[in-house]
Amino acid sequence: MCCFFSTTAVFLPEGPKYHLLAHTTLRIDHVQDSFKTHDLSLAAAEDSPFWLPLYGNMCCRLVAQPLCMVQQIITGKLMVKDLNCWDNAYGVLRGTSLFCYHSQDDFESDKQPLLTIPINKVSSDTLICLSEREPLQAQSIHISTQCLGEDATYTLTTHTPDDTQRWMEAFWQHFYDMSQWKHCCDDLMKIEMPCRRKSITVKQGSLYHEIGNEREAT
Repeated sequence: MCCFFSTTAVFLPEGPKYHLLAHTTLRIDHVQDSFKTHDLSLAAAEDSPFWLPLYGNMCCRLVAQPLCMVQQIITGKLMVKDLNCWDNAYGVLRGTSLFCYHSQDDFESDKQPLLTIPINKVSSDTLICLSEREPLQAQSIHISTQCLGEDATYTLTTHTPDDTQRWMEAFWQHFYDMSQWKHCCDDLMKIEMPCRRKSITVKQGSLYHEIGNEREAT
């Protein structure tokens, strides 16, 4: 992310023209809950006709919400094996969890999932692999992860080999995205939208005139 500081725009027939005065670059490592001062790189000298007295730094708080944490990565019908039981489920991969609902209707009506499988962005905590291909059976997806501090293993199957490949590609891409966003995937940060300010109606005339009008009315 780059921040630029410019003077008031000069409007030309082809559009506004800005003059660069200073800039700074903010990266993922700068995303944090607190405000921080960042150095500015000045791009204009004091003898420039567009010069403004910038003091070499800016203060701001950089917030990020990765799409991989707030959007659904993949959804679809699954067979889920938890312990020794197989259940039909509607799977939704979002953020650091694979949510398994009883049906798609339960998901769309915001009901509680039957099972939540943790998907950690650290590859050493969550391992996902395919079973060996068998001629009479579809390949299974095995998930080994940490659940409440204990090792847990889950097995997923889909209805077609194409669906299995689609889920595996989604898992691989999701792991990659979370690794690139680093600590931004640890806790979802809240982005506060500025509220609209109510317009204030200013009465014409001074307080002296208002008092004078009130006396005349009486």
